[in-house]
Amino acid sequence: MVRLGKLAKLTRKEAEKVAELYDLGDIISYKYVQGGLINYNFDFKTDKGSFMVRRLGYKLAGYWKRQKAFEYSIVSYLHKKKLPFMIPDFMRNRNGKYISAVGKSLFEVYPKIPGEKISTYNDKQLKEVAKAAAIYHKAIKGHKGKIKDDDFEWILRKYAQIRRLKPNNKLNRLALENVDFFESLLKHLLGMDLRKDLVIGHRYMHRNNLLFDGNRLVGILDFENLGGVSKMNDLTFILEEEKPSSWGMFIKEYKRHGSLLKGEDKKLILFILIHKCNIFWWQVLGMRKTPELKYKRLRYTVNFTKRMLRKAKMEKSWKF
Repeated sequence: MVRLGKLAKLTRKEAEKVAELYDLGDIISYKYVQGGLINYNFDFKTDKGSFMVRRLGYKLAGYWKRQKAFEYSIVSYLHKKKLPFMIPDFMRNRNGKYISAVGKSLFEVYPKIPGEKISTYNDKQLKEVAKAAAIYHKAIKGHKGKIKDDDFEWILRKYAQIRRLKPNNKLNRLALENVDFFESLLKHLLGMDLRKDLVIGHRYMHRNNLLFDGNRLVGILDFENLGGVSKMNDLTFILEEEKPSSWGMFIKEYKRHGSLLKGEDKKLILFILIHKCNIFWWQVLGMRKTPELKYKRLRYTVNFTKRMLRKAKMEKSWKF
């Protein structure tokens, strides 16, 4: 059972201050919304409508200060492109800022997007996700800003941090037992020249961030992790949750609405392996919101990655 931290509890005084800052109207009700790896989301109902209020799970400095400015810029650009699905439309407070400080916390707000999250997709819903991903990639390709390529080299520095951990609990022991494996794998993958056809990827287009009305995808959430990656790397966040038997159908539907480099979809397992090399360090050093889940998630990642690597080695086109 996931234990809710104190940041998941919003006092009436805090809620009313947020409503005042963003002119949300009189509060009828508000509640915490489960989900998310870093931030804390609250569903507000007021006499002016429904809103999502996000308490940021980090300080606005360094990387996050730059990343939030980038997110607001890209989301604003995407709104101008009039996508056939909804995305967050961040509101400015009475001082013209997107982010407000209330006590020791930082908040941002956007009108709630209607729709339901789906735990298991049927074929029609999965095709909708493929279509939405292709439409997003096509739209973001028109953005004239320079794409900063994420070369994933920074992950190696995270592995160095893991090596400095003491084997004083089962999580650290599992991490230390496998860090050499993940470092060797990542270095090999980085030498395979997979960073092509770059876009400003969403980088978190998984089930918790997709909203449906029946079989129709109506909304995409959480553009906080935007960054320069290949289209295939972006698609791994979707496909790693699906059975391999559905990958072909997804890629075929994606190609109906977008494009991939010739033969690149055949390398999907390699992109999933890169993603898992990233997830490995996060489940050791991150996950501060749900630390009780770290060991279970890490054990799954280790086993899944080794299973995928065995599958990749069976592909005659790639040598490991």
